[in-house]
Amino acid sequence: MAQPTPSFKARPRKGPQARFPFAPERTYAPTCGAPKRISREPAPWPDAAPFARKLVAEFGDRALWGTEWPHPNLAVVPDDGDLLALIAEIAPTEAAHQRLLADNPRRLYGFAA
Repeated sequence: MAQPTPSFKARPRKGPQARFPFAPERTYAPTCGAPKRISREPAPWPDAAPFARKLVAEFGDRALWGTEWPHPNLAVVPDDGDLLALIAEIAPTEAAHQRLLADNPRRLYGFAA
């Protein structure tokens, strides 16, 4: 099966994308930790990984990771271990992990180093 090609609207008008559109001039990109919300497949959501991978590749210095714990409004609560396992797939290097999980949130929230 061919991998889907991610595509994004640069200027969405409503929803969270209105606050954090996929545009280079934005300070932070949306989180990469909600594959369960866009996937049409069960965990580990292989069809969602290309989208998160593209976010990390194009907005690596601004992308954030989040699991949306405790997973509100879902019929089936995902295994957080499955969500964590995706990090290696969407951020394939140690440097990408560091940016996604530590450096970017530190800058966004103003935490001390």
